[in-house]
Amino acid sequence: MDKSDKRLARSEAISYQALLDRESRPAPAALRASTETYLGSQPLSVDRYLSREVHELEKRKLWPRVWQAVCRETEIAKRGDFYVHDIASCSIFVVRTEQGTYYLPRIVGEAKALELFYSAQPISAAEALDIGMVNQVFADGEFMERTMAFAQSISRRAPLAMTLVKRAVKQSLSMDLNTHLDMVSSHMLITRPSEDHAEAIKA
Repeated sequence: MDKSDKRLARSEAISYQALLDRESRPAPAALRASTETYLGSQPLSVDRYLSREVHELEKRKLWPRVWQAVCRETEIAKRGDFYVHDIASCSIFVVRTEQGTYYLPRIVGEAKALELFYSAQPISAAEALDIGMVNQVFADGEFMERTMAFAQSISRRAPLAMTLVKRAVKQSLSMDLNTHLDMVSSHMLITRPSEDHAEAIKA
């Protein structure tokens, strides 16, 4: 090793330690640890970046334990907006909700909701389906096709009836039974004179 090698391995600009010397307050001892160790200037092997074995180790040991930059908040700006983030063999499905701690216990139960919140661990698609967090699970490559097919089947149904059904289900979560039954009765009065109702009778 000669001096030319060392110059190539380090920048000729001001050093990190020199920058710390300029600080008005003493830098923590951890930042003063030596960074002068010369590690050489030879090209590093790319084997670990191409290795299937290393890739599988990273999937098990690394990616589940680090923060993921999934999306920008503006991409899920409104309630119900969603974003799918793929990393290795996992898909992270992010849905914007206003009150996750309110709805999740009503979907999976109090004990399971607390377990999910406390552990903050990812769950598989199969488990999400089993506990009722999702309605269906599709194989890779089928998600958009199957989702669009389902959406199109809904779009062919009576729009007024679909709107009122959605409203009734959503509002039932914050109503007592008698109030909810009164609301459903009023919905029937709304739909009876509609074109949707007349078309359904003819069918």
